Amino acid sequence: MMGAGIWASCSLCTCTARWRVLHLSAMRTSIAEQLRKAILTADMSRYALSKASGVSQTILSHFVNRKRTMTVDTAAKLAAVLGLELRAKPERARKAR
Repeated sequence: MMGAGIWASCSLCTCTARWRVLHLSAMRTSIAEQLRKAILTADMSRYALSKASGVSQTILSHFVNRKRTMTVDTAAKLAAVLGLELRAKPERARKAR
C-alpha cells in the first residue's frame, strides 16, 4: 500500500495521482475487472487484504477467481484499503457519448 504522502504513477492507467484511481472515463474495463487487477497487483497478500478490509478470504477468493460477484459495500471496503476511489466521468466525456 502506498504511503499517505507519496505521489506515484497510477498502476491502473497513465495518470500521476496521489492514489490509484478507477478511471471509468479513460478505461472500458469493468469496475469488477479493475478491482480484480488491483487485488492481484497489490503490495499485500490476500490474507492481509482480508484482515485489513474485513472482507472474508472466501469472498475475496471467489471474486478474484470469477466465481462470485461482490456488493458495492464490499468493493468499497477493499477499495479503501487498496487506496482506490470511484470517480464520476468528467462532464465532457459524458456528453460525448
